[in-house]
Amino acid sequence: MKEKGVSLTIAMVIAAIITIAAVCGYYLVAVSPEKHAVIESQVWWIASDPHIGFHRANPLNNLEVAIEDVNDLDIADYAILLGDVIHETMEYRENFFQLMSRLEVENWYYVLGNHDFENPPWEENLLSQWT
Repeated sequence: MKEKGVSLTIAMVIAAIITIAAVCGYYLVAVSPEKHAVIESQVWWIASDPHIGFHRANPLNNLEVAIEDVNDLDIADYAILLGDVIHETMEYRENFFQLMSRLEVENWYYVLGNHDFENPPWEENLLSQWT
């Protein structure tokens, strides 16, 4: 019986802490924001698998359009490309970095994917000088 009382007391304390935090948080943001620091948000543009070089006719077109859209929206602070940036050839490596230099964000990053290595034998990182 004593265990139930302890559990109930702990639950009540936790509920009180959550209630106090919610009320204080509401006060800080809604009632008196001029007295307290405002937390700024960050907007990330996240893209994946551009495979530059897969479509040989116009290898940079899709990424170029995406970059123009991001710049036109003017809301992204950072950008990240999630793998398979280029498609198994070094041919478009320089073009990729030139194109990315037009992206109007504070900083951008990329993660290597399996197609970012020479094929075959999948050993050389095609973007190695930038990693």
